[in-house]
Amino acid sequence: MMDGVGHLRQEQDGAYIYHGHYAGLTLLERVYACCRQQMPKATEDVTFSIARIFDGPLPACSEFRSVSRGAQGTLPERATAEELIPVALNNACFLLPFVHGPTLARELDCIYSVESNHYCETDSTSQALFYAILAVGAPFSSMNRGVCNDNSSLHFHYFQTAIGMIDPAYCRDLVILQAIIFVIMYLQGTGRLSHCYSYLALASGSAFQMGIHRNYTPPHLDLVQVEIRKRVYWSLYTIDIYTSTVLGLPCTIADYPSDQEGLSEIVAWGATSGRCHLEAPTASSVLTLANHHIKILNIMAKVVDFLCSTKMQPAGCNRYCQVEAARLSQIESDLEEWYTTLPPVSNKSDPTGFDPIR
Repeated sequence: MMDGVGHLRQEQDGAYIYHGHYAGLTLLERVYACCRQQMPKATEDVTFSIARIFDGPLPACSEFRSVSRGAQGTLPERATAEELIPVALNNACFLLPFVHGPTLARELDCIYSVESNHYCETDSTSQALFYAILAVGAPFSSMNRGVCNDNSSLHFHYFQTAIGMIDPAYCRDLVILQAIIFVIMYLQGTGRLSHCYSYLALASGSAFQMGIHRNYTPPHLDLVQVEIRKRVYWSLYTIDIYTSTVLGLPCTIADYPSDQEGLSEIVAWGATSGRCHLEAPTASSVLTLANHHIKILNIMAKVVDFLCSTKMQPAGCNRYCQVEAARLSQIESDLEEWYTTLPPVSNKSDPTGFDPIR
């Protein structure tokens, strides 16, 4: 892995790709080469590259086509939307839901009740989130039915429509930020991590300017809006650590100091926001697992920071980095503390509906 640190390569189209200070891709490439040596009779695939696992072509198109902002196509059948939206929210966002269901349902009613020639800027914002959710829900829907790529062009169409409604120069709206997170999730699921990192940087910059990294409650926000802001922040935070670690690039939001609180339960989640109140999640709550998931990601980020230092010996056959034993002991201590604080989980589903297997 030391030989791959800071590796910079140029593609045939002239694009530069930097592997960063974490050279996991180099390790995988060498593992693949080693496995090929152990299978001499295997068919040689000269076109295969491990990099395609992290940054492969989209199933429906080999490259991204630009979509003019505000371009709007024909709305899908409402029955299709009502099928795909729950799939996206209950699968892709199961661990950390960052969209308020009743609010989304009201926005859906508005989208299908307003004529296309009467759309305003607010409608375009809601539609960006709407199409981004559909783009994530479509592949999950295919997997649930045991079908592969039967609607790949369809979910890519939803994706294109969503990004066409997002103005990168002006993203100060929580709904647009939610749409960008779904765009990032779609790019993760379709293996386009370099594009994913670009949108992640956009979302992180917008999040900072909106102040969602701070534990501050503006007086005009209700409890649901306050909690959604927290969940949007922690969603970006977890995606940031995962993506930055895989690509070996700097974190866009996780390295910045934040005093944002942990996740809370919204009691009467399905009711109107004015009738809700916040409570600490119970031991069997999914949000409790989400909070522990955030903690283990913090440890993972610390491992990368400690063990994959940017201070490396010059290129050569004996590259190495020094790691202090105290740092290793600190990581082991953090892991032990994290493990001992995990809530007990039974083997059977909780009566409240919590499914530990899921």
